[in-house]
Amino acid sequence: MAQLQLQKVDNFSELDIKNPDHFLIVRVLKTWRRAQFNNPSRTYSIEMILLDQEDNRITASCLSRFLGLLQNFFVEQNVLCIQKPILGENTGNWRYIDHPLKVCFNSDSVVSIADNWSGTEHGFSFVDFERIIKHKVSKVESIDIIGEVVWSSAKSHFKTTTNQDSKKITVKLQDLSGMKIFVTLFDQYCDEMCQYITEHVELTHFPVILQFGKFSVYKGRYSVSNAYDGSLLFINTDDVKEIAAFRDSFTAIFEGQTSASFSSISKSMHYSLESDFLTITDFCNTAEVDSPKDLIVMGTIKFIDPKWFYMACNWCMMKVEKSDNGAEVIYSCTSEECIKEKRVIDAFPSCYATVVITDCRKLENGRGNHRCRGGGGEDDRW
Repeated sequence: MAQLQLQKVDNFSELDIKNPDHFLIVRVLKTWRRAQFNNPSRTYSIEMILLDQEDNRITASCLSRFLGLLQNFFVEQNVLCIQKPILGENTGNWRYIDHPLKVCFNSDSVVSIADNWSGTEHGFSFVDFERIIKHKVSKVESIDIIGEVVWSSAKSHFKTTTNQDSKKITVKLQDLSGMKIFVTLFDQYCDEMCQYITEHVELTHFPVILQFGKFSVYKGRYSVSNAYDGSLLFINTDDVKEIAAFRDSFTAIFEGQTSASFSSISKSMHYSLESDFLTITDFCNTAEVDSPKDLIVMGTIKFIDPKWFYMACNWCMMKVEKSDNGAEVIYSCTSEECIKEKRVIDAFPSCYATVVITDCRKLENGRGNHRCRGGGGEDDRW
């Protein structure tokens, strides 16, 4: 070990696929089993996400024929010395980590437990909710998010496209600025969340971290979920300092609102989204709204602005320019971000409508109309 300490340690940013003698000190963040395609009961490889001491992350893989004694080292949170890893290209349209290389192992690779570590414990890289809502998030790599669970759907069961049994639960997360997003958890992550809520029925809200989650956009709508088996879910634990810090900050910011604004999460698990909308949530008149809160208003649409939609960029949601060369229609985005990244875009209709609604209550002064202006964004709720 003393001889190893004298050897130069390479960080992930210094990796060269042509160099056969890299020496790494890493923390194992996540491990999962990859099954053989034609025989799911047998292991094809062990997949991993590793962290170096400068908070760089990289994916790793060890084929089953090279596991042997190495498998005992591949445990989450272990700090390892790795000599002579094999480097390969990190290909694919979507990757857990957007690094051009991945770490692999063969019979010449040497792995041992390291006795020192100067990096962080988890290597979180949190994404702001505002960037998620505005679609300003990479769609080719995983994301880390932290937020307060303030609502949960019921668990639902369904069949996948390959006719496999699956299950999911959707939770609403709120950040420290008050922004909210929906996150869907599947299979074992669904079970973890349901078990925690069931065991803590007294809680109306609690913090979570989803590490290595998946962000995607379909027809202009975003979705955030766990990314297959490679995600990590941390639920209201003091073992993660970022959880404890977020919980304290959330309580300080929203103190006094928590009991009035949040209902029991375990109660909401018993109802579907449709039941929650139609039968559980109280209806009110617009004149009765005197403070920011979640509500449902039933009204009659009286007028819609005729300029109700535009063609938008699927990356930044900004309006695109249309050109027609006679053979095809071409859309181009003029935002600085898309131009800088040289992005190939798709365009889709996005609406932003000014809607005037009236409720059914006639006020004493004879004026029953209460006008509301709202954007047509996907996160608006009437």
